[in-house]
Amino acid sequence: KILAKVPSRRRVILMVNREPTVEGGRLEPKLVSEEVRKGGAALWSVQVRYGPRQDATREALVKGVSGNSGGFRFLLQTPNPLPDYLKTVAANTIVQYAVTIKRPAEAPPAKFTGVKINRAGVSALAMQWSDK
Repeated sequence: KILAKVPSRRRVILMVNREPTVEGGRLEPKLVSEEVRKGGAALWSVQVRYGPRQDATREALVKGVSGNSGGFRFLLQTPNPLPDYLKTVAANTIVQYAVTIKRPAEAPPAKFTGVKINRAGVSALAMQWSDK
């Protein structure tokens, strides 16, 4: 909620966590997801997993929100590549653009079918949430 009130052209949440851990939060995942959507933030998650996951609810929330918000989720087996992944997140969030297309009121509803990229080394991250 606080992030949504801060003036910004681009909102990014970077989450770095170590697994396995037990979730200590008491907020409903649906509420968290909705607040991220309202705030217009993209969630980028870097998880270092040392053993089996212990919190399937948090796992599902992170996976869903990162994909729906235009962010990405990385799952590492060791902390050694963590600095490289953090640099990747920083580079991608700086050069990432959000494109909004406004259709005429009389136009039929649009469907998102896919994004075609013709440039090597470039990938599309599609935000599934919209303002309306």
